[in-house]
Amino acid sequence: MRITSVDIPIPMLTEVVDAPSNPINLPVLSSIVDMTAVPPSGLGPSPSVDAERITQQVLTDLHRQVDRMFEFRVRESVAPAVERMVDRLILELRDELTATLLDVVRKAVAQEMARQRLR
Repeated sequence: MRITSVDIPIPMLTEVVDAPSNPINLPVLSSIVDMTAVPPSGLGPSPSVDAERITQQVLTDLHRQVDRMFEFRVRESVAPAVERMVDRLILELRDELTATLLDVVRKAVAQEMARQRLR
């Protein structure tokens, strides 16, 4: 199978890629891969080989592999960020709880002192 020359940049996993505004104009694998090319064995394409079925199977397998790799990479990169955010949230909540408890105790002490004075 021979791949024809197409000027399609392949983004790296570290790049941010904007989604195309019109995905209908994206090239299809069958337009990039020359399905009529002579295989390396020197034999012509076999009439019993269904190129479209093979293309779909390859794309399906590739899609599964890319999905698994993408999920792994996302989990790998998001986990530390989430952990840092949770740690920060715990600290903020602890400070907020401390301030609230101090306020409640001050009010309770002030009320009790006022009751003691009235007796």
